[in-house]
Amino acid sequence: MAIVAAMTALALSMGACKKDDPKVNNEGSRDVVLSFSTKAMSKVTPRAVRATQAEEDAVARVAIFGIDAEGKVAQTFEPTANPGAQLTLKVQEGVKTLRVIANPKAEHSLSYATETEIHAERVSRSEAPSFPLVMGATVSVAEGSSLSVDLIRAVAKLTVTSADPAVAVTSVAVAQTPKYTHIFAQQSIPAYTMADYTSYSEVQGNVVYVGENHAQHGTILRVKGTYKGNPFDAELTLKSEGAVIAIERNTSYTVTVKPISESEFETDVVVDSWDNGAVVDDGVFTPRGTYYSVDFHNHTGFSDGTNHLLYVLNKAQDYGIDIIVNSEHGGRFAGNAADDEEAADQFVEGPVRTWAECNLAGVILGDGAESGNMWRWQSIRDYSFPKIQEFNQGSTSLAIQGFEWNAPGHEHCSMAVITGQFDGGNNANAVAQFEYMFDANDADVTGGAMQGWTKSALGNDHEKSKEAAAWLQKHYPHTSYLVPAHPERANAWQIEHYRDMNNIAPDVFVGFESIPGHQASGDRGGYRNNSFNYGNGATFTHGGAGLQSAKIGGLWDAMLSEGRRFWLVANSDFHRDVANGTGDFYPGEYHKTYISMKDRSAQGFVDGLRAGNLYAVNGDLIDKLEFSVNTATMGETLITGSDNVTVKIVVRDPNTTNNNTYSGLTNPALNHIDLIAGDMRPKVSPGTAEYSKKTYDAVKVVARFSANGSTPAMEGVTNTAWTDRGDGFYEMTFSYPLTKDTYFRLRGTNQSEFGGAELDALGNPTQDPSMSIPEQAATAFEDLWFYSNPVFVNKM
Repeated sequence: MAIVAAMTALALSMGACKKDDPKVNNEGSRDVVLSFSTKAMSKVTPRAVRATQAEEDAVARVAIFGIDAEGKVAQTFEPTANPGAQLTLKVQEGVKTLRVIANPKAEHSLSYATETEIHAERVSRSEAPSFPLVMGATVSVAEGSSLSVDLIRAVAKLTVTSADPAVAVTSVAVAQTPKYTHIFAQQSIPAYTMADYTSYSEVQGNVVYVGENHAQHGTILRVKGTYKGNPFDAELTLKSEGAVIAIERNTSYTVTVKPISESEFETDVVVDSWDNGAVVDDGVFTPRGTYYSVDFHNHTGFSDGTNHLLYVLNKAQDYGIDIIVNSEHGGRFAGNAADDEEAADQFVEGPVRTWAECNLAGVILGDGAESGNMWRWQSIRDYSFPKIQEFNQGSTSLAIQGFEWNAPGHEHCSMAVITGQFDGGNNANAVAQFEYMFDANDADVTGGAMQGWTKSALGNDHEKSKEAAAWLQKHYPHTSYLVPAHPERANAWQIEHYRDMNNIAPDVFVGFESIPGHQASGDRGGYRNNSFNYGNGATFTHGGAGLQSAKIGGLWDAMLSEGRRFWLVANSDFHRDVANGTGDFYPGEYHKTYISMKDRSAQGFVDGLRAGNLYAVNGDLIDKLEFSVNTATMGETLITGSDNVTVKIVVRDPNTTNNNTYSGLTNPALNHIDLIAGDMRPKVSPGTAEYSKKTYDAVKVVARFSANGSTPAMEGVTNTAWTDRGDGFYEMTFSYPLTKDTYFRLRGTNQSEFGGAELDALGNPTQDPSMSIPEQAATAFEDLWFYSNPVFVNKM
């Protein structure tokens, strides 16, 4: 009766041949032997797996690409073999590496390219070090070496025991899906926890809560049977064939198992409403899917960076960034970052030649073409975007064309419009048009007019920024975004500006980068003594974050108190690396923003950013976070009549080294997490005194969690020990008395000395000191934080 509870994984071993190996033929090609075998699952599958026992024994499929010295695909294989079989691939001359992709075709079920991990062990005569590789990474086939590669995936197994002692134990498999699920079952189900991070179950009398899935926020209930009717009043008869029932969000299911005979069971599924609140999304699509790492503020030689575009994109991929948005400044610049022909290859750092040096000065359009500098709208359209398309042809990360807007009346703002880039339009014209029309540094009049674009007639002030936001909200409400970059640095973004822009473009103006890049610069974040402040002398960054987000009861809390969907992100703002005397970490080297997406696509990224189910991390302090209040997660609103809500947090502190090469702290430990709660209020009206007030008093830390619950006490703060689930996972549950509309958010750090140099007596981050660049790089890696985005709760 047991349904398949483990899927076939794929193990490959690849051996390269020596020059005198007899398998080297007269045509100059080499034979590489690949072995296929089965292996028990131990990692999370990233999507629902339709599988029966017959499918478990079916063929395993991979795609293998031969990569030449220039990083281009020179040969393609798509072998198929039964588990345990062995086949030989003939590798052509010129192929230097093999790139392995599991199951490139969606209809196959045994592997999945985006999330599956490759774990490789390199074996030599003297040592056998282990190292992780992301899916799609290249693996060397150099002479004399060999590699063994395991492709690992999983579904959860749930054992259901009926309340009727005459009913045998029935097995049910749980696989991940982008839908979020709560299943309420009549029979008792033993608490079950995967060895990894698949799911947690809690028995509550005859009710079980299943589905805190730490990979995709959701489950599919798999049973043997025939599906009849609809998911709101369904019968399942358990037979030999498999059926998959999608458990919809915002519903609950009562599941009763009863025997028909010794070999058959019948299952009734009845839908009821939740009694602990419903989740609403305020009309904004809220994808609950897989978390992907993102960086959408970085630079190349197209503006004031120093490297080729492909170099920066590949470095971001090397540092584990899943989605990277190129975001040069608006205006005009001399460098041609698409020209990497004179470099050794796309993986070599700069320098970037000018348009004139590339004999391209004559193609520059618009006013002032004789200067040799190209307006950013043209380099986006004609040079940068085609290079991004080239990168996307053979990469495992996804690149998107954006730009860093010189927002009139303010400083900088990251933006993108994905329309045209991935929908068959084959262009980034919408981004280029926005730059021409609204960038404060774009003085071209004729070039854009030749494209049929009409330049804004307003002056370079806040009114023009409002016009730009309104234009995006009208034309691209679900395919664009505006996110002010390092907003405190020039003290040019104030709360009344945020409120204006969010009122005008609620689907577009959706967050701010108050955790800035430039974290290795002498003044951390590039902030200074005249940056944004609250009039108390404090400026600069605090624990790497600007004061708009670092201060409890500051500007961000004032925005959230109104229920504004306004999210906190972090980006690298990379221009040139620390080794070259600048204060920038590569994308992903230090900052990562994790965004929950329905899929790893441009639309998935924009939807996820708008939805707010995201969190920002420094130095890989954590790599997984689940944060919910009853049934709502980050970015969502819970509506409930209850007098209490349950806050649940699951976090993973990875027991691995991070990217710190500047000090000895390479595996930092999470010390504690603060739960912050704030009272909510109606939106503040324009024209009132409150509209420009950048603080809010009704917010405080209400709980603190740590390994032993002994962190320093604060008035009104509950200190609680978290539960260690193993493998770096910590779980926390906190009951909060709900008397009014409230929002909740988290912050966590590796810092432990309250009242010291990094934390004040209340646990708030202190002002970061000024240091030299290498010393500041080390300090940044020793002072780590993460911030969640909020969960809103409306009390009925």
